[in-house]
Amino acid sequence: MRGAKFLARVSALMLFVMLIHVCIDVASRLLKLPFVGTNETVAAYYMVAIVFLPLPYVALYRQNVTVDLFTNKLSGRASTFTYLIADSLGLFVSVLWLWQATRVALHSTAITERWIIGSGFIQVWPGKWILVLSVAILVLAFARAFIKDVINLWKNQDSEAALDESEML
Repeated sequence: MRGAKFLARVSALMLFVMLIHVCIDVASRLLKLPFVGTNETVAAYYMVAIVFLPLPYVALYRQNVTVDLFTNKLSGRASTFTYLIADSLGLFVSVLWLWQATRVALHSTAITERWIIGSGFIQVWPGKWILVLSVAILVLAFARAFIKDVINLWKNQDSEAALDESEML
C-alpha cells in the first residue's frame, strides 16, 4: 500500500520542516526579532502530521509496540486468530474515529476555525483534514490486514509468516 508509505515519508519531512521552523524561531528570539505563530503552527499542523500520518504504515506492517508474552507460544492458526481479533477491533475503532474526525473537520471548515496569534489569526481548519486523511488510510490498512488474516485463517497459515517481506521495502 503505497499511500501508507507516502504518508510516513511526508511525516518525516514535516518533522524536518518543524525542526527548521523552530530553530528559526529560537534564532529570531535571540536577535529580538518577532517571529509570531510558531507554537500555534506546531500545534495545529506539524504535530498532527508527525503523529498521525505514519499510523497507517505502522498498522499495515504491524510495526506497533506489542507484548507477545503469551501469543508467541501459540500455534500458527491461533496466532492468526489473535491478529484477526486485533485487526477487527482496530478496524472498528478506526471507522468510528474516521466518522468523528470527519464531523469535526467539516464543522471546523464550516466556521473557518482560526486561532488568534499576536495581532492576527492562523487558519487551523486545514489541519483537521490531515487527521481525516490519515485515519481514512488507516481504515484501509486495517481492512486489508483483516482480509489477509481471514484468508490466512482459511488457508491455515500463520499471519506473520504470510506477510510478504517485499511489501515492506
